[in-house]
Amino acid sequence: MEAPKTVNAFVDLIEQAIFEVKDLLSSIEYDELREYDEFVPAYQTLIEQLAQLKRAVTEGGHLFADGTDLAFYELAKQNRRSMPYYTMFEALNVAHHAGVE
Repeated sequence: MEAPKTVNAFVDLIEQAIFEVKDLLSSIEYDELREYDEFVPAYQTLIEQLAQLKRAVTEGGHLFADGTDLAFYELAKQNRRSMPYYTMFEALNVAHHAGVE
């Protein structure tokens, strides 16, 4: 997945990532995917951290290209095998490092 180049595209990808994680949580709950139960706390943390990032970006308080990974990135990497959409997290982190227009 290509990293977003603009702030709007960055926010759109954050929203898409939030949707995907929430959708996976719903699937775990309603489809009783018990093999994913252990990941639920990590998914909930990812949603919270993505929402915080979205707020910071939309309010102008997020600093791009600051030399650090995004707060959620290590958690996403640790759980990448259970997330088919991991490339979205990777693209967000790449854009964070490179900066956006």
